Amino acid sequence: MLKVHFAGAEQFTYAQIYREAGVRYALFTVFNFICADFGIKGTPQQPRVDHIFPPGFVESSFRRPIMDSGLFTLMFGAHAGKRDRRFIGAWFERLGGDRAAPGARLGVSV
Repeated sequence: MLKVHFAGAEQFTYAQIYREAGVRYALFTVFNFICADFGIKGTPQQPRVDHIFPPGFVESSFRRPIMDSGLFTLMFGAHAGKRDRRFIGAWFERLGGDRAAPGARLGVSV
């Protein structure tokens, strides 16, 4: 069975529409929640955090949410650049990369 996950669920308007439409599978990114910690400007469509849901809320609002780490954006996407092992490790740690409880710092479970 194919399950389509609707992207952009961290954005208030998208999540609201998805919930009202009965969407059960959603995808959200944590990029804009943590990019400023690394001196990276968030994407233009999400410049203000008050228009973004906390990841834990997104997780509890949908049956099967998927959290995008933002690493693809950093390495190959809009914010591509040379990233060393130390940077990737720090990003992973900011995601809540504790192997015992990944995502815990962002209020999500994995």
